[in-house]
Amino acid sequence: MMKKTLLKSLAAATLFAGSTAAYGQLTPEDITVETEFAFESEYSFRGSKLGGPSMQPGMEIGVKDAYFGTWMSMPLSRGPGAGDNEVDFYVGYGFALNEMVELDIGYTYYWYPEGGSDREPYIGAAFDVFLDPAVYLFYETESEIFTLELSGGYAFDLEELGFAGFELDLGAYLGLIADTDEDEEWVYYGLSADIVYALNDVTSFSIGARFAGNSDDALGGEPQQQLWWGTAVTMAF
Repeated sequence: MMKKTLLKSLAAATLFAGSTAAYGQLTPEDITVETEFAFESEYSFRGSKLGGPSMQPGMEIGVKDAYFGTWMSMPLSRGPGAGDNEVDFYVGYGFALNEMVELDIGYTYYWYPEGGSDREPYIGAAFDVFLDPAVYLFYETESEIFTLELSGGYAFDLEELGFAGFELDLGAYLGLIADTDEDEEWVYYGLSADIVYALNDVTSFSIGARFAGNSDDALGGEPQQQLWWGTAVTMAF
């Protein structure tokens, strides 16, 4: 996820200014840049369909253990159900708790150019064990919504099957949303399967299928299920 702020720039500036001692001896290896140019045939977020076909570009910059980035969803049509433009800004800091556990804390600002915004601090933990499980807690301050999400995945190297440079990435997630303002709770879930091809050491291409749903869609009042596809070109430096 490049995944999921106007505030990000300020937070990043504060981070750099306040961490001179830790970051004063930066080397090129300490800085990473990842860009992604993606297309999704539907825009689904936490089990709810928010729009139709859309371009979803993003960029993330890492400086040692800190990172900040932006992600966008731009609908390709303006008809009913097409969805709204969305621009997300985020900043975070991840650090190893021990050899098996890494903690991550951050903040996301959701901006909708047609009107509206939301803010979401988060904290999570990733575990270096089979399926790379991770658990995250999010809180949308404007909507007063808590989200607890468990995710995991596995990557299969297809070179042994004769497909050099190819990989099959599988992912799954399960979440619980609690809307404290409306006193409602519902569950969402999702699966993904992507074929990834490494064009070179920097660039990769992926295409795959996604499935998601929820038990009680707060946006429409009824459970939802969606099946769609997506593709992306990713460059990491």
